[in-house]
Amino acid sequence: MKGVNAMKYAIDAEHGYTKALQYRRAFVISDTVWVFLGSIGAARKGLTLTVAITAMFAELGWVPGNVTQGGDRIHRIGQHDAVTIQHILDGSLDAQMAQTLITKQELLDQALDWQHTHRETLDYLTADDREKTRTEVVETAGV
Repeated sequence: MKGVNAMKYAIDAEHGYTKALQYRRAFVISDTVWVFLGSIGAARKGLTLTVAITAMFAELGWVPGNVTQGGDRIHRIGQHDAVTIQHILDGSLDAQMAQTLITKQELLDQALDWQHTHRETLDYLTADDREKTRTEVVETAGV
């Protein structure tokens, strides 16, 4: 990274989790400008990078949750600053994937918002029914 006072550590599937934790520790304790590079597959979970305030993604994955987890590395408990998550996708295959991911996430949100999806069913349930698990309610309501 020419012209930038930065050290970079690249995390990918080859480096493994142990190496990722070593790089994360160096990233967190440094007083210099640091850049932490990680593929979504390798750096999306198990890393807390709340010292950062900006995440930039140059890739997407086909699973919306993996992209969300990648951003969650800096946007989680312990983060005290505003966070910016930027996707750098212009002109790439990932730019074309973005709309598909948005659609998939919207479908997942609808499916997982059980009470909103089954509002009509809930209106007919008693208080006792509402205490049952979703499975029990679905089985008894025939949904």
